[in-house]
Order: sequence, then C-alpha cells, then structure tokens
Amino acid sequence: MECVAEPGMGVGRTVALLTHEIRTGDFDLSVRTGTLALGEGLSGFVLGTGVPGEDARRRALLGSASGVGGGLIAYVDHNGAVGFRDHTPEGAQLNWPAMSATASGTGSPRSLDEDLTLAVTCRTVNETTVSLRVAVRRTSDDTELTSATIAALPLTRVRGGIALMSSSRQGSESRYWVTGLSATGSGLTVIPERALGPVVGTLFTSVAGVLRMTVQCMPVDPRDLPSVSLEVFRSGSWIRLGTKEIGPGYTAQFYASGMDPTTPTGYRIVAGDQTFYSGTIPAEPRGGIRIASLNCLKASHRPLDAPSAWQARLPGSVSLDLYSRRNIYFPHNEIVDSITAQRPDLLVAHGDQLYETSPTRKDTSSAPELDFLYKFLLWHWAMRPLTRRLPIVVLTDDHDVYQPNLYGEGGIATTDFRTGGYVKSASWVNLVQRMSSWHNPDRFDPTPVAQGITVGYAAFSYGGTSFAIVEDRKFKTGLIKPGATPHLLGARQEAFLGTWANMHPGQPKVILTGSTWACVQTDADGAPRLDADSNGWPAPGRMRAVKLARAAHGLIVSGDQHVGHLVRHGIDGFADGPLQFTPPAGSTSFQRWFQPAQPLPNSTGTPDTGDFTDRFGNRVRVLAAVNPKFTLRQLWDHYPAPGQDFGDRNLKREGFGLIAFDHARRRVRIECWPWNATETGAGQYPGWPVTVPYSAL
Repeated sequence: MECVAEPGMGVGRTVALLTHEIRTGDFDLSVRTGTLALGEGLSGFVLGTGVPGEDARRRALLGSASGVGGGLIAYVDHNGAVGFRDHTPEGAQLNWPAMSATASGTGSPRSLDEDLTLAVTCRTVNETTVSLRVAVRRTSDDTELTSATIAALPLTRVRGGIALMSSSRQGSESRYWVTGLSATGSGLTVIPERALGPVVGTLFTSVAGVLRMTVQCMPVDPRDLPSVSLEVFRSGSWIRLGTKEIGPGYTAQFYASGMDPTTPTGYRIVAGDQTFYSGTIPAEPRGGIRIASLNCLKASHRPLDAPSAWQARLPGSVSLDLYSRRNIYFPHNEIVDSITAQRPDLLVAHGDQLYETSPTRKDTSSAPELDFLYKFLLWHWAMRPLTRRLPIVVLTDDHDVYQPNLYGEGGIATTDFRTGGYVKSASWVNLVQRMSSWHNPDRFDPTPVAQGITVGYAAFSYGGTSFAIVEDRKFKTGLIKPGATPHLLGARQEAFLGTWANMHPGQPKVILTGSTWACVQTDADGAPRLDADSNGWPAPGRMRAVKLARAAHGLIVSGDQHVGHLVRHGIDGFADGPLQFTPPAGSTSFQRWFQPAQPLPNSTGTPDTGDFTDRFGNRVRVLAAVNPKFTLRQLWDHYPAPGQDFGDRNLKREGFGLIAFDHARRRVRIECWPWNATETGAGQYPGWPVTVPYSAL
C-alpha cells in the first residue's frame, strides 16, 4: 500500500485496521515499510485510537491533527530513528510531541531502495500498566537496527484502535509504503464483522416493476474485481438479474424489469462464489406511505487534518474533543436509529450528503474524484442499515458538488459560483450524480443541459402516492445577470410540473426538491435576512414554481436550510399557496434562525409562527419552526461575529422529517423529530406534528 498524497498534503495520512482492537494483554505488531519520496517524515503505527465506549467506525477518520482519542504514534523517521509521539494534545495539533523512551542502537537515513520491518511489542506490567517497545529491522537479514522502549505506560494509552501512518514533516514531500502487516497476541481482539468492502452499500428504487440499483464499491483493482452480479431470491432459489462491470466512481448500475411489487424480495451482490453484500427490496406499501426526509449530514464539526480550536463559551455547552462523538457526528448512529424507529417505507436525501470541508480539507482541483469518494463512502457506510432494505431518492445540492452555493444556470461552466454555473468540471459533476442519483426512478426527459451535465427530474407513483423530483438548483439563475429572465426551475421543469399535475389521478402529490422556495430566516435583530442560497431567490421564478405546485395540489418537501420549518406559501395573500416542509439539518455547523423581532399575525400559538414577508418580497405563513436553543445575538456575545458556526449538538436542534400519508383517512401527518429521539426518548419538536387533509394540499 502506497501513500499517494500530493505535495503539501502528506502530513498524517492514515489507514485504519478496522477488524482489530487493542484491549488487555500482550500483543505484537509488525509491518514492512519503505520510502517512496525522500524528505523529513515518518511511517509506522498509531495505537489506542478512538474514545472508549464509542462506535469503532469513528476510528477510521483518524487524521493528522492530534486530539482526544488520537492515540500514540510508534514510528521510524527519515533518519532511521524510532520512537513514540503523542497524538492526543488538543493544542499545537500538528506537533505530535515526542514521548520519553529509552533508545538502543543508531539508525541510518532512509533511502528509496530500503526494505525495513517496523515491529511493536506490548507486554503487561500489571493490571493498569504495560511496556511498549518499537524496533526497526532490515528485512533482508532480520538484523535489528535500533529500538526504543517505554518501560511503564498506562494501559489506557494503547487500548483502542490501530492505524498505519505515512507522514511528511516540516513541509517536505516524503511519502512511504507499507506491506505485510502482522497483528498477533492475546491483547488483540479480532472482530471480522467490522470489515468494510469490497461492497460498501447499495442505493435503489423499485417503481412499477422496474428496479434501479447502484452498487457502491471501495476503490478496487479491476484485475481483482472487474465486475459484480445482482441476484434476487425467487421461488426458493437465487436468480441472477445481471452482471455489470465496476465503472466510474467504483460503482455498478443495474436496471431490471419484472419485479413483483407485492412481496419482499431478498437480493445479494456476488462475484464468483462470494457474496459481498445482501439486503431486501420491500413490497410496495399499501394504504399509505411513510417517508423519512433527511438533509445536510456533516461528518465532523472540527477538521481532522488541520489545527482547530473549540472553547465551550455558551452556557451549557461542552468541549468538542476531536475524535469523540461530540465532534465527529459520523456514523450518525443516533439519527439512523431514530429514523429506523419511525418505520419508513421510503427514504429521501435532499442534498448535502457530505460537506467538502469535512472531515478533511476541501480538494480544490477541478475534478476531486478521490476526495469525493472518501467523503461519499462515509455517508454510504453510515446509511447502509437503512439503504440496504429501503428504497431511497437522492438529490444533489451545492456541497455535493463542492460549491458553497449553487446557481446552476442550466449547467454552464463558471469560475465564480455567484454568476451562475458549475465551478468543477462537467465530467466530475456527472460522476457525482452517477454515484448519488443514477438509481432514482426513470427521468422524465433525460436530455442533458449545458456541458452535457445530466438531469434528474422525474415523476413516479409509489405507495399510492404521486411524486415529482425537481431540481431547484440546476436551472437557477445566478446573482449577477443584468436583464436576464430569472429562473428557479427553468422552462423545462415548469412544463414538467404542468404535465405531472395530471398524472396519477386520485393520488396525493409530493414534490421532492432541494431547498425552501422562500427565505425563512431572520438576522440577529429579528429582521428578514437576505440569503439567495434559499430559493426565495429569484422571486419571479419562485412565484411560477409555487403556482405550479398549487395547481398540482402538491406538498413540497425539501432540505438545505438547516432551520426546520413548515410553511404555507402565499400567492395573492399569505396562505393561498402550497405547503412546504423543510426538516432541520441532520448534522451541520452553520446555524440559521427564524426568530422575528415582533410576534407575527396569524400565529399558530407556537413561537415564531405567523405571516411573514421575506427580503425578496415572498409571502408565507409559517406554521411551525425549530431554532437553536440560543439566539444569534447570544452566539455573537461569546464568539466572533459574523460567524454562525457552532458544533455542540446539545444546543443545536437537528433532526429529520417524517411524512405519513394515510389513504383511508385521506390525510397526511407531518412530523419533525430530533436527531437523537430514540437515544433520549424525546418527542417531536414544538409545533409538530401537523395533520393536513388531502383536500388542503
């Protein structure tokens, strides 16, 4: 295995050994290592990673920054010296201070033709103490060159996860390789079920007997795994539906007709005689449908590959220890468990499945394929308890394509996102959409937009409910377009919604989209806030979209805005348009508020509700809203203005939505749940649930 980091990006590159954990007892680790590029640096092991009692998957995110849960490094450096460095300090996070050890022997500078074996030996001293020794040998003749020993070390310092590290130091371009890992001893516990790959997960929809499925793999050598097959269980035996090559993004796409929607169907992903992954395609729900709505899932608040500081200044807040669940939201156990408890029939991910700056820095190249793959695989890994057995619709938003905001302008290229268009290469944008959304139901009109960028808007019926998928970013007009006709959905999608209004007669209708079609935000003084990232911009395009949704009697469900709300859009008044539900973010840093300075007319009786005109002139009636537990002014009293980032989930209000259609009673129940509802036993956020008859949609 070789470190392939580009110059300047090689500090603290790690690979976690997922299946092994250090507990109590003696153990021995060894690995062969060598140099790929000369310069100041080191290679070796990181021991004792993670926080006791927390999900072991967090250890896989170990980065160059030190912090609580970061473990200790046992290494051989560029001079051939061995030793130990502390990877837990929350200050000076890239310094990794040396730990006191007794050295023996003298190493020699490393070379490009070397082949060394680095060995770590841990022996029990007493119930709470171990000795730790690291030594380097010349692999060819097993001659030990140098060693370092810590005679007495608290056992707690080595308990936890194990990782391999290649790291440049002091701005060098050094890189290293490792191979032949060995891990033995009673102090190691092997947990095979923690292994990941080669298949990470699946995304699928099954509509009108047509199955669309994307199989997501780890980066694999096509010589080892050129293709995978999809099999389903029917009439007591496994039937192969097809075999597909693993293509761009390490994905394989399957399209199969003739699926039986009336019965659950087991499936598995195989290659040769090996089964790599399995799940269930459920029967299509009858009598109603329960839809879980999720958006904006950030992996961590603080970055894991750069220095960061977090001081708990707000009353009631806590420190965000770097490698703890306080800072690392991945693998999102709490929200996955809480969604599972609501027994959904369909999942919808409205965008921002990842953030380009989390858990590591943004790759600024024009086509950051590997960086996106890493961050998207984390989302897949976290969501697969749900996605292996439930259909999911996935929309892409601005952060999915590495932009702070997206005014897609029909797919044109741009160097400034504000003017409209896509900053990254079109081929890379298509790769993101292939990996994220290929499995969505068949497109209404698949004709690409500018640069050949693919489209995703679609109509389908599932669970006796009519759905429209709408892309409210791709066609949106940029900010600096003098004299241009302002669009939100674009002419193609406007025509599509007009057609969809007459499809699936008799069924309730849902529009799945990216963001709220108004700017339901206030500033620190409680005044309407101007934010064109909301789809209150552009107002003329927004009004056309709202009228089309009203004509179709469609409930709009969206994400993106972080502050959760339910609104009735206004056309001629404040509440004569369609309903739109935007659940709060699942886990994010940037906070928004809807807290008007004065009570609003026609309030529902819960705080921050009533008739509201946004900064773009759009009128809405806010029926429910959920804000952080602190105001923006309180945040600025303790942290520098105008920042709006905050990481402590105890004081944020994050979560997900649940939309339950009951066809017999002809009503829909809209629910808004905290991210950790199952863990804490918490009920819904104030103002929810809201029940609406179909006739009022």
